[in-house]
Amino acid sequence: MDFGFGDFDSGFSDFDVEVEEIKVKKIKKFDRIWSATPGGSIVRTTLIDGILYYGSFDGYLYALDIENRKIIWTIKLGDIIDSSPVCSEGMLYLGGRDGNFYCVDSRNGEIMWKYRLGGAMAGYAGVRNGIVYTSSQDNYFYAIDSKTGELVWRFRTGDDMCCAPGIHGDNVIFGSFDGYAYCANGRTGKEVWMFKTGAEVFCPTHLTVHGNIVYVPSFDSYLYALDADTGRMVWKTKLGEYGVAISPTIHEGRIYIGARDGNLFCLDMKGREIWKFRTGKVIESKVSINNGKIYFGSEDGNIYCLTAEGKEIWRHRIDGEIWDEPKIFKGNLVFGGVDCMVHYLDPENGDEMWNVQTSTSRKSVWSSPYEMFRVEVKKETSLESSDESKYKSKKECTVSLTDYHIESEYSACSDYKTKSDYDISMVIFEESNIKLTEQLPIMNSVTTATTGSKTTTTGTTTSL
Repeated sequence: MDFGFGDFDSGFSDFDVEVEEIKVKKIKKFDRIWSATPGGSIVRTTLIDGILYYGSFDGYLYALDIENRKIIWTIKLGDIIDSSPVCSEGMLYLGGRDGNFYCVDSRNGEIMWKYRLGGAMAGYAGVRNGIVYTSSQDNYFYAIDSKTGELVWRFRTGDDMCCAPGIHGDNVIFGSFDGYAYCANGRTGKEVWMFKTGAEVFCPTHLTVHGNIVYVPSFDSYLYALDADTGRMVWKTKLGEYGVAISPTIHEGRIYIGARDGNLFCLDMKGREIWKFRTGKVIESKVSINNGKIYFGSEDGNIYCLTAEGKEIWRHRIDGEIWDEPKIFKGNLVFGGVDCMVHYLDPENGDEMWNVQTSTSRKSVWSSPYEMFRVEVKKETSLESSDESKYKSKKECTVSLTDYHIESEYSACSDYKTKSDYDISMVIFEESNIKLTEQLPIMNSVTTATTGSKTTTTGTTTSL
């Protein structure tokens, strides 16, 4: 059997063995999210009324007027900002690696209040009915008064958290690295239900709630569709071997979601595959759809444009990973990249119209996306004795997985639903004097248009 690594090849293209068994084994906890170094990289952005807001690994929060291609204000928030703000009533809410959670006036970048979490925050927060919700590395999920910055309640899980919540009625739904998805009352924090997946629930974009279903990705490589009222599993589907870490986009009766094996999947509403499209690396960019075209980024540095049937129209490459969801502004695409820039593209052909840089061009660096996995290979070989009798022996080979990809049919699942051992705790909000930090000069860069490379279709379309 040909043992290939597909688009993830790196020196093993000629590695052929007779394979009896291939198994991808998860050998350590996922902690890549906390591994990044400082720099000017952008991971997520938020578009509101023509202003693009984004945090950067240089510690700044930016407000970019897209129409005028001008940064209208910046504010230094401290350490790495691996978060993009949510907005409510003119206020922006986001957290940072320094453990602080901020409320910032969207008009001028003034800090209105900050609350000290017990650990780092990444991804998006959520806000509803005067309460802002956020997860934290300290195992807690927080509900904070959006006006005063005072703690309303907090909910303890069994491990680190980086999950942007989904809202369903009066309830808030979130996941934890302990493998559970939780649903709690948004006002009181009282647990409504919990559901056990097979590995970490990591989802820096808001959990998708569509109708009465919440969609929960897990590092066991399954996407779970759960009844949002009860936590009962409606269906689950396996997406590759190396985890799922993004929420799906639902459009016209189809589910679009990227997986860490490098494939973008199109599913029907029962989780059955319609087609999949192959990229070069992990996909943790949420899909955008406009005028029948599908846009998303990949860690291979490309923004892709596909047809509704999964055929590639064009791709545009930047010098760094793309985890941001492409935003649509006046028909054009805007997104942030690990290359420390905001990019503005023509959606018809992928041509870059202009870009703007953060305060530094030094890119942040993360650990390997596959360091928590190991590929184990057991092969069968034949040995001949002097009397020509043939004996078979098994030889086990272990391949350490860095950027290599192996397709496998092995799966693991768990459908447990139990009562939580964790309780809600109330703590007292601690006042702190806040002083605005002097802003650093920002490097603005507006370039002439560059052309994204146009290619023929390379994606694989599979029909049921």
